[in-house]
Amino acid sequence: MDFLYIVFKYNIDNTFKEKYMQRPWNKTPLPVYSLVTCSQENIYNMNICTYVVPISMQPKRYMIALDPTTKTYENFSQSTKAVLQILS
Repeated sequence: MDFLYIVFKYNIDNTFKEKYMQRPWNKTPLPVYSLVTCSQENIYNMNICTYVVPISMQPKRYMIALDPTTKTYENFSQSTKAVLQILS
């Protein structure tokens, strides 16, 4: 209680607020990716992924954790192409 009272009473500068008063749900500690896959009927599906790990530099390869009950997993297992895009 005292900490919040001091912040609002004395109107501490924006640098302090930006550093210490951020909401944890507004920040992601990991990069966020979008994964686009296509079905055999040419229907596209996009999924948001956070479990993406680079595993090699040459050639560039990534390991992606997918839930096996999703359409993304079904499309990905039936095709050789997908688009992985970093969002943050």
